[in-house]
Amino acid sequence: RHVCLFKWGQAYERKADRADDLNQRAKAESLFEKAASLVPDKDEHRVDILTSHGRCALILGHFDRARATLKTAIEVCPGSTEAKWLLALTEQSLGKRARAGKLFRAAYEEDSNDPFVLVHFARFLLDFRGQGEVQQEVIAENMLKKALQLCEKASKRRQREPSTREVPAYFGSAEAIALTTLGKFVCQKRSARFAQGLTYLAQACEMCPKATEPKFAHAEALTQDLFADRGRLLYGRADYALPSREDYASVDLAARKFAATAELDEGTVVAPTKAATLLLFLAQHDEASAKRQSNLERATRLAQRAVQRADAAALALDGKDEAQGKALRVTVGKLAEAHFIVGVALERQGRVREARSSFCSAIRARPEHVLALLHLARRKEEDDEDLEGAEADCLRALRAGPGSAVRTRSDYLSLCRELLHGYRRAEAQFMISEGEVSGADPAAARALVMHQGLARRAAALMQQHNLAPSASLE
Repeated sequence: RHVCLFKWGQAYERKADRADDLNQRAKAESLFEKAASLVPDKDEHRVDILTSHGRCALILGHFDRARATLKTAIEVCPGSTEAKWLLALTEQSLGKRARAGKLFRAAYEEDSNDPFVLVHFARFLLDFRGQGEVQQEVIAENMLKKALQLCEKASKRRQREPSTREVPAYFGSAEAIALTTLGKFVCQKRSARFAQGLTYLAQACEMCPKATEPKFAHAEALTQDLFADRGRLLYGRADYALPSREDYASVDLAARKFAATAELDEGTVVAPTKAATLLLFLAQHDEASAKRQSNLERATRLAQRAVQRADAAALALDGKDEAQGKALRVTVGKLAEAHFIVGVALERQGRVREARSSFCSAIRARPEHVLALLHLARRKEEDDEDLEGAEADCLRALRAGPGSAVRTRSDYLSLCRELLHGYRRAEAQFMISEGEVSGADPAAARALVMHQGLARRAAALMQQHNLAPSASLE
């Protein structure tokens, strides 16, 4: 009977792999659990049943159950490499880094030619490497390359022997994992091999069309410089070094990959937000108005989807313990960013009232969101002629400080540059009004005074925080 339950569970597991269906996997786990309770101690299938049960529990997030079951599998068969690397992944998921490292090493010593051991051990080494640990990086890279070579040999062997046993598809092809990890590592190093890193990621995407990690990693690698400068990304003026047409094509590809990731992974907030941000960038450079409008509408839909997902994720976190509190703060930050991107997309479609509401939502979620404060200030100035309110919001943004995070410093630099640009624009408007009427327009004069004061503060703070070369105002 236990063999029948085991085979039945395997059938459900294969269905779950094909459709990425958690309900099917839960049925498989239940059948494996029943089989494990019935299997005799010395039965030849016992270790496979226990390993399959532990694997399903790990995938479903039942980490304590997975740990207990996989430990039993190792006690039954101390030489089970698969049980060891699955238990290592379980310990890693539970935050037990030292235990995970020992298990990965034990699995590696047991079978240094198992591609799954190589790729997961290499990922572990790269994820937890210290600053400047070059030797650890070299070891991990060599493991990944060895895994690729072994996968190539195994692929040729499978063509001759179709019955060769494989690990369930949830963990993906070991080759795809190796290509993704190697591609991310090479691209992050920003070395002369950057193009090779992009090739690795493109190959992983082609190999596993439904896998989200290689798509997201490829899109991030294509746009990592662009996201580092939010001014260039969101505003695109000449002083932000506009990209070439080749760069435009890369951004378009990245936007499609982020959007595809958002479709495949219904829980991700970052992917739809990044896709929407890139579509805003593309819309700025679209010469055809229809294409521009299409990109703006797509950006709005994707960012609104990110808002819905972040809202749902925030509601699921109570923030009672330290880990949940940290997760809640991160989620609220993502929510603020999604609201802000919705606002920018709506603003560029002329839907200023809706945009203003989105900027207010972003500020409620994260009061120090400097770019949301800037955009809200613009709406107050342009829609309500409320210069006092606009100035107050800009001063709040300037007082927020650049912080230490790269993104925050980039946002702060963009804020300061936009305030300097606003001064030049106000000055030009004042000169036009002065030429058209007898004497200067009082409203234009008041706006010029406000923008001049903000620009002086911005220039001084840019110099103080080493955000850019010192700028002087006449």
